[in-house]
Amino acid sequence: AAGAAWEAALRPLAAQLPWRYSYAARRDAPGLEDRMAWAELVGPAAPIHSERVGFGLTFLTRETFYPPHRHPAVELYAVVSGTSQWTLEGRTRLCQAGDFVLHPADAVHAMRSLGTPLLAIYSWTGDIVSPTAYV
Repeated sequence: AAGAAWEAALRPLAAQLPWRYSYAARRDAPGLEDRMAWAELVGPAAPIHSERVGFGLTFLTRETFYPPHRHPAVELYAVVSGTSQWTLEGRTRLCQAGDFVLHPADAVHAMRSLGTPLLAIYSWTGDIVSPTAYV
């Protein structure tokens, strides 16, 4: 129910959010830039500037794989909608609306949306300025 409430609250705002995808194209993930985006609301490139905390939304169209990567920021997701697989340091679990996913600093992680799009709220803490690195 929490996921449905968040989804209903965010739907009218979706077109007004600062959606982007800023990674270089990848040969092993062609078209990822057309299937994934995030809207950073608080952070270094956000409407509310902060170098200490990041907060926003991540969206993956259905059947989209966000390849393994790591970053020095601690990342916490709250899944709003969709059924998805989340992999952390080689262990994969299935998540749905209402689930939380924590990625410690520099931990290798990936995510895959399944039959429906994934929408998740995220926060970054710690070193949110250093770049993400694919592995």
